[in-house]
Amino acid sequence: MASRDHQSEVIDLVADERGLPRQRVQLSHRLLQDLGMDGDDAVDFFNLVHERFGTDLTSSMSIGANISDRRGSRCGMYWSSSLLR
Repeated sequence: MASRDHQSEVIDLVADERGLPRQRVQLSHRLLQDLGMDGDDAVDFFNLVHERFGTDLTSSMSIGANISDRRGSRCGMYWSSSLLR
């Protein structure tokens, strides 16, 4: 599980990116459905996560694309704090 420091950093990052008060952002929020983050906004966010934490999301992104292709618009992007192990 991600450390408290990393969790706080992620919440701060999402709040800054979306222009939301920190108190309104939860780790359980889905990027698209709950925070309205898609397209270029999502790409920018994942690039920031990579820069800040050194994560490699390339395999996750391709898996997400395959799921999206099969499920169409019902599928969205999800944030998982497990990426910050």
